[in-house]
Amino acid sequence: MTVRVSGLASPGFLTPGESHEIDVLIDFAVRNQVVINTLDARGLYTAGLSIKKHYSASSKMSSFPYAAVKTDLVTRGAQAQSGILASLAAATGGMFFESNNDLKEGFRQISAGRSFCAESASCRRSSSSTASFTR
Repeated sequence: MTVRVSGLASPGFLTPGESHEIDVLIDFAVRNQVVINTLDARGLYTAGLSIKKHYSASSKMSSFPYAAVKTDLVTRGAQAQSGILASLAAATGGMFFESNNDLKEGFRQISAGRSFCAESASCRRSSSSTASFTR
């Protein structure tokens, strides 16, 4: 059995209203024995907001909850963007390279077709990892 390996590198993306298209893509990949390895091109991502930036001793206390809520929303948005990458990899037996700034190593690993999990519970290889891989 020959399994084709495809790599997708992206800073993540949202697909509002397009879950059917993503499901069709996953079904197509599974039926045609295509493993999709994904790489989150943002590397080690943080929300980029600092509570200190929005709250200081001289500011009013009301700005602190605003900053916390804004940081939470930005973090949830980033997780939603990378969620599709994790889903594509998990559903097709691929690997998801994330939370790592060594993108050269990430590209090496997703192109090699070997299993690697960057501390992600959603990154699991299926039994297809014993198949022969062609690029």
